[in-house]
Amino acid sequence: MSPLLLTIPAVIGMIFLMLAAVSNLGGRLVLLITAGLVVFFYVKEFLNIRDLLLAHNYFPDRGFMQVGRVPLTVVLGHVFTFFTGVLLTERLCAKLPGLRRGFAAFGVGVFAVAISMSYLMEAVGIMAGWWHWEGGEWARVKGLENIPPRFVLVPEPAIGGWGLYMVMFYTAFFTAVWLIDRYAGRRWAWLSILPMLLIFVPVYKDRHTSVAFIFIVVEIALALLVPALDWTRLQSPVVFQRKVVNTLSRHGFPAAMAVMFLVCGFVHAVTPGRGGGWVWVSFVPMVGLLLATSQFVNFRWFGVLCAFATVVSWVLKAHFLSFALMFVLLFYALVLLVLGLQALGRRFGFAP
Repeated sequence: MSPLLLTIPAVIGMIFLMLAAVSNLGGRLVLLITAGLVVFFYVKEFLNIRDLLLAHNYFPDRGFMQVGRVPLTVVLGHVFTFFTGVLLTERLCAKLPGLRRGFAAFGVGVFAVAISMSYLMEAVGIMAGWWHWEGGEWARVKGLENIPPRFVLVPEPAIGGWGLYMVMFYTAFFTAVWLIDRYAGRRWAWLSILPMLLIFVPVYKDRHTSVAFIFIVVEIALALLVPALDWTRLQSPVVFQRKVVNTLSRHGFPAAMAVMFLVCGFVHAVTPGRGGGWVWVSFVPMVGLLLATSQFVNFRWFGVLCAFATVVSWVLKAHFLSFALMFVLLFYALVLLVLGLQALGRRFGFAP
């Protein structure tokens, strides 16, 4: 199946998502973030394709428009993933009054969505024959050796890479935006696109573990010291009419998610032989995150239910299901950690 067959619905989903982002963040900020995302992830993929960043043996196979051997679809996929994480975190903050809209909160959102989206999209792309990997499979990590080989589609570097580089981009980019806006003025905020690229200097020297540790420490520090993230200085008035804005804020994000699931479900349905029936479990992480942040679901009890389902599936040796549910449990653990750190920061006077 050619990915070009799904171009139109994918574009529709992207339009819904970007309009929802504009209605929530303002056009100027969305343009700034989009420019940063495109530059950062184009450089990342450019280095990856040439084995200058990660020796992960990733090969796009068919139907992609490329610039410098970099598939533009992959870069736009990271844009889609980031704004999905931001809007999902907005929903979560509205649901949990104790969770401040801070650096760490949005970092957790974009990380959780990135690894969940990776699990879904990699399964779809590999099963449809759009790209392939050579090398280790994620099922070879300890405790998952018994997963049937026919189900093992997604390599570990894909899941880890999506999450790690999304956090690297988010932390570096918005720290640069915050500092430049504060000390140089809002009109210089575009310069934040440049310093974030310094990430690739130590990573290029194959020090991924050290860089990852540094960003984890930075995220914890930001959770304590900068618990409130004020978007207002960088926002611009939205050009849509107020009624349209309200409609997009309420329905744009769900519409984009619905299009995404329909596209992925279509690929699963027409290529059932590559991964077997259990490949549908790749939907579990994203569905779980959307339910957890939905206004119709109790956040605390849904987490308990997911934990119970994880234990039961592990006892029944349904390791593929328990692995998928662990994405949702990781999201819960990180949210509770951020809540605790933000409360601790307020206690010691770092925030009002």
